[in-house]
Formats: sequence, structure tokens, C-alpha cells
Amino acid sequence: MLPILIPIAVLLSFLFRKKIRNFLKDGKSLGIIGMQQSGKTRFLAHLRNVPFIDKQTNQDDYPEFIYTTKSGSKIKINSGKDYGGLEMYRKNYSDIIKKSDVITYFFDINKYFNDMEYRRECNSRFLYLHGSFDKTENKLLVLFATHTDLCNNMQNKQIKKDFENLIKDKKYKELIKETIYVNTTNEDELKELNEILFK
Repeated sequence: MLPILIPIAVLLSFLFRKKIRNFLKDGKSLGIIGMQQSGKTRFLAHLRNVPFIDKQTNQDDYPEFIYTTKSGSKIKINSGKDYGGLEMYRKNYSDIIKKSDVITYFFDINKYFNDMEYRRECNSRFLYLHGSFDKTENKLLVLFATHTDLCNNMQNKQIKKDFENLIKDKKYKELIKETIYVNTTNEDELKELNEILFK
């Protein structure tokens, strides 16, 4: 039996959704980081309205482009780099964070639940991001927990509950409490995600 789909926005606070839109409404720069094969390149291809090519990403430059919202607003996304998720790329995170107004971080929530080594690596990066964003108010971090479709038919609400239970004792729990749970292979969810970010 398939789970009842709960809109992504239901799990986000109104204030956080408003904060996202305030940061992105004036053509701010967008940085994309995260774990290997966590949906970064697919999301970027969706925003750019170009075909997604399923390959391992090392480091791809992407040009400035315009994203048009459903209401017709034009959002400029500045040029940047789409880095792969291997450990070696963590040294580039500081540069991306420095140059970007909004930073998106992707990780595979299914692997986080089921692969202890993956979880430890994610936690290490969460700790790094906590150190980078703890005292920063002029930048915004948006986390995407992807591959929700692989979580044993769990509803996003339950996925959120289980994830928060795993991080409840971590110092970075407040930083990532507004994580967005999404299946990036689902076009309808990507469209809903776009409305959350860019409406």
C-alpha cells in the first residue's frame, strides 16, 4: 500500500518558508553542495530546464540563468559550480559558502537511516556546516533529505520524526530542523519544491 502523500510545505514552518523567499527574491546567488548521488545535479537540471544526465559529477560549472516562477516572477540564479559529493570536495565548501547567499545541501535520507558509515559522514558535514552558519545571519542554508521514495513507503512526516530522533542530541540539531524531505525523481515534488523556494 502506497503512503498518503503529504505536501512538502506542511512540514516546514511558515517563518522558514518566508525566510527562503526573502533570500531568493532578488536574484541572489545559489550554491549547491551535498553527498554523492543525493540529487544535486538532478535538481540543478530541473531549475535550468535542461535534460538530466545520470552521471557521477566531479565539478561542473553552470552559467547564470533565470528561473520563472508559476506567478511569472523572474529569479536570477548566479553562475556557480556543482561539486560532486566525495570527501575530497569538502575543502571547496568554504568557497561556495562565502560566494553564495543561499546554500543548498543534499543528502540521501534512506542511506542515512540504513548505512552507518554514510550517517557518520553526513554528521561530520552537518557539524562543519554548523560551524560555518552558527553566527551567520546574512546567508541561508536549506537542507534537502532526498530519496524519500526508498524509505519503505514511509510518509514524510514519519521520516522527519525518525530523522529528528537520530539528531536530537547533536549540537547542530537546530540548524537542520527545517530539513525539506523530497523525492527528486518525482517531477510533481520538484515543482512543489520550486514553489516553496521561489514563489
